[in-house]
Amino acid sequence: MAENKKLPFMSIDENGMRAGKLGEEYAKWVLDILRNFVVVAFLFFIAEMSGKWYMWGLAIVGAIALYQFVFAYVNQAQFNLGPAREGGPTGVDILLRIFLILVASAITAALTLSSIAAFLAVIKEIAAVQAK
Repeated sequence: MAENKKLPFMSIDENGMRAGKLGEEYAKWVLDILRNFVVVAFLFFIAEMSGKWYMWGLAIVGAIALYQFVFAYVNQAQFNLGPAREGGPTGVDILLRIFLILVASAITAALTLSSIAAFLAVIKEIAAVQAK
């Protein structure tokens, strides 16, 4: 059991500190990923408004980087497909793992693109309001 540390004016609960740190790390991750989506959506907005080919290229590179960022978390997932077989995984096991990775990749791509589109729509609405 964790002890409370005594300070002259308060006590600190170790379990509460760990929980607070975990919440802080989660909030930082969420805000980081939201910032990245907004940045990429803004790149697409600038590309659409300017019509320049190099801005489209930059926006597409940003979207690919964002996809890689999001898929890195999905790629860390371990798929437990049952007990290990003697002699290693069979061909079916390998195909099932490949299928699961492809499905996860498709879901990640769909979420990434739809999020970029949603943030882009918000940026366009803000720009339209500012123009009035």
